[in-house]
Amino acid sequence: MELPDLNAPSFSRLSITAMLARLDQLFDDASPLSLIGSSMGGYLAARWAEQNPGRVDRLLLLCPGFGLNTRWPDLIGRDAFENWQTSGWHPFPNGAGILEKVHFGLIEDALTHPPYPKATCPTTIIHGDQDETVPVETSKIYVQNYPAVDLKIVDDDHRLTNSIDMIATTALTCLGISEGFGLP
Repeated sequence: MELPDLNAPSFSRLSITAMLARLDQLFDDASPLSLIGSSMGGYLAARWAEQNPGRVDRLLLLCPGFGLNTRWPDLIGRDAFENWQTSGWHPFPNGAGILEKVHFGLIEDALTHPPYPKATCPTTIIHGDQDETVPVETSKIYVQNYPAVDLKIVDDDHRLTNSIDMIATTALTCLGISEGFGLP
């Protein structure tokens, strides 16, 4: 199991392209992978699976950041978005919760990638119906486009803290390792 640092090339200079390249470096062998990703990590897992058909055997996506590249003005406010675009920088909390300026190149790069990448492997999405960061509607749109995807909507927000047990059970089942863990 790997938990890659996808702050590529750094948190302040994030780009979808650089994060995908980091996954390429990490997973450079031919072994099929199962990927789990949350929020932007869910988007990246689906995008990497799309770019590497046959390399990913299943996906578990938690509140995946589909359509994120076009929703930033709603997330941070239109004025803040325009200031980000003009100045080139906007503060966001990093993994430690400390505000760090992120360059606008993140948006410019994100626009070169599809908002709803098509993963051809079995995919399960768990999404909170109270998610204000990535509205559950984005996952509903995804399932309309790719009906083979299993969408589980839970009574939760973006952090999915009320759904941890269900996520763990689903993850073990998706990964095919539920035997020995007392799961059905």
